[in-house]
Parts: sequence; structure tokens; C-alpha cells
Amino acid sequence: MQRPGVSGAILLIDNEDEGRFYQSLAHHKALVVPSPSVASELLGMLKKKGIDGVAAIVKKTSLSEISENEFFPDSGDVASILLDSSQLNRVMINIAGKRWVQAADSHVQGLTERCRNLGNQLSELFKGHQSSATPIDLVNLINWNTLELKKKHSSTTSDSSYLPLIANHSKSTKTLSPGDLALEILASCTKHFKPDGISCDNQVSKNQLSQLLEVSFNFEDLEDDSIFWRIRAWERQNQQHPLLNHWRILDAFGLVWDQRYWEKDIHLIVKHENQSIVLCLMKLDLDNFKNVNDKLGHAKGDDAIKLASIVIKKVLGATGEVYRRGGDEFIIISPMMNEANADQLAESLRKELETSFEAWGHCNALSPPPTASIGVANMSKDMSIPMLISLVDSAQKSAKELGKNRVYRASAL
Repeated sequence: MQRPGVSGAILLIDNEDEGRFYQSLAHHKALVVPSPSVASELLGMLKKKGIDGVAAIVKKTSLSEISENEFFPDSGDVASILLDSSQLNRVMINIAGKRWVQAADSHVQGLTERCRNLGNQLSELFKGHQSSATPIDLVNLINWNTLELKKKHSSTTSDSSYLPLIANHSKSTKTLSPGDLALEILASCTKHFKPDGISCDNQVSKNQLSQLLEVSFNFEDLEDDSIFWRIRAWERQNQQHPLLNHWRILDAFGLVWDQRYWEKDIHLIVKHENQSIVLCLMKLDLDNFKNVNDKLGHAKGDDAIKLASIVIKKVLGATGEVYRRGGDEFIIISPMMNEANADQLAESLRKELETSFEAWGHCNALSPPPTASIGVANMSKDMSIPMLISLVDSAQKSAKELGKNRVYRASAL
């Protein structure tokens, strides 16, 4: 799975010993991880989306029976992802002008979709042939009045006479991907496609368009994808393989997720995991934290935040996600966690923080040491996410007001 600006990909494998072997064969930027339960499922999902750059090798019964999807990290997956960018329309308007974009979309009932279809048709047309050093001659392949393949090229049967029309889109000789072809066609539209006689304000090459899309690409777009959350669920169970840490921004200490993600992640987890009824949200605030900064200084205050982060992650384990909300506040999202288990987890967390900070306070001659006030809320069937957030805020505030160092569960009215 690849992103613009991130070299290599994730190679999923079902056995750690095999993983080491295949790592020696894979692209030098590939990351091999053992994944017994999700490798084949993820591969299927990615194939349906037309995203390359991921290989899943699943051992069935013996080493002689291995199903493999060939690993091509440069086979156009970035182009496919860029075409899915939420910023694509804005970039095209900046290049071509709003009037041209609107006319083009109206003329072909969706310009990007038409370019995708043409890319797929051309990929089939040249299927089985390797790329050459000759640039693609789209002018002779496409009718630029209708934005369709010319009739003599519309057959999906490969013909060696078309080989000089194929471009060299990568350093190695691989069959052109539909994504690269679609991006090439979209760029060529700025030169040759004139819907209703309207010309583009500016013309761009495929490389220029790709660069503009990469600069504008919102990396968080990919997080609105069930594949991301399936990998993340597996990663929580296999924390020795932190695949996604370099894709997201951690807090200032590099220990938990940055606060920018937590609210959006609630929406995404509910959407993709379909666990709104049993999803648990916790808000944790350290007690007596001002005492740490006042008596020991801000450097020790930072140490206290780091200790809290480490303890929270250790207790939480594979059951959820941890975020710094700012200062000494933390947010915990736990999918698939009912009220009884959530209450038990929150109490275990409170006790572990109390014990850890008691020892830390003793070493630093600090009294009273930090403790934690924790608010807990679970989503009910008809509860909105803003209501859930409001409930957990109120619950954490109640835990403080009732004497600190305690867990308080919110109840929906």
C-alpha cells in the first residue's frame, strides 16, 4: 500500500520465517510483515480498487502451494491514488479554468471517469506487451472531439502494430498501468480536448500534473478507507510492526497520535468497523499536573506526560487508539468494547497510573504525585458522535469534581 511521497510498500505475508526470506527478494524499500488473518483479504480489497504496489503471499498447505501477486512498487499505484484525490477538481480548475472543467465534465458526463475508462481500455489493448522508450502517441489513438478511442483502436485485442505508441513510464520494463495511462490522458486533455470549443487556460504534461496533485494531496484522504483501518486493527495486535506510524503525525514526544486525528477517527471507525453501538470513548486528564510544573519545572512535566503515554499504551494494548488532546489530556477510542469491559479497562488504567506516578513522585520528591480522572462513555444505538463527545467531556469533569483519581461513567439521558 503506497502513498505519494512514501517510497516502497507493505508486503503482507502469513509466516515470520517466510517473511524474512521474501524480504530478501522484495524491492529494497518494501516492508515485509507477517499477517496470518488479513493478507489475502486486503489483497482482494486492493485489487477491487485497482491499487497496485501490494503483494500478499499466503501459505496454504506447503511451500509448493503459494498464491502470489507480483510485487511492483512502481506500477502506477500512485497515479491511481492521485486520481482519487479530493483536490483533483480544484487542481484542474487552477490549470484549465473553471469554464473548461465544467464544459468537459458536461460533455463526457465526468472527465476523470472518462479518462479512467480510456486508461483501462488502453491497458487492455496493450496487455502482454512491455513498454518501449517511445512516448505514447495519444493524438493518434483518441478522438479528441468525443474523448473516445478511435474506432480502429477500440478493440481490446492486443496488436503488435500499436507497440510504438506505448510509453516508458518507469525505469523498468513493465506493462503500463491503467492509472498512469489515465493520468497521461487527463494531462493530454489540456492540450487537445476543447469541449464546446473552449480551450484550457494552461497546458500541462503528465509529470507536471502528477507533481501538482502530489503537492495538493491530502494524505488523510486514504484514512477514509476500510483498508487503512483493517491494517491498523492488525497492527494493534502486532505492535512489533508499526506500519502506519510514519504515515501519521505523532504527538510532540512521538508516543501517541496527535490530537488532530481523534475526532475524525471516531467517525471513520464507526463508518468502517460498523461498531457504533459498542464503541467506547474515554477522556483522561492528569490530576495535580500543575504541581509537577510548579515544583519540578516543565522538563519534568514533559517526563510526566511521557510516562502517562507509556502506561496508557501498555494497559490499552490492542484494544484501542490513544491520542494527546493537548497538555495533560488524552483521548482513548476502543472499538468492540462494551460497557462492562470499558469500565474494567478504565479502572485498570487508573490504578496503573496511580502506582506508576506514586513511584515517580517518590523518586522526584513530589507530593502529591499525579493521578488520573477518567470519563467513560459508550455509544448507544441512536446516539450521535457529537453527543458521545459531550458525554465523555462531562464524565471526565465529574470525575474531577468528585475528588479526582477516579473513573466516572456517563449515562445518556
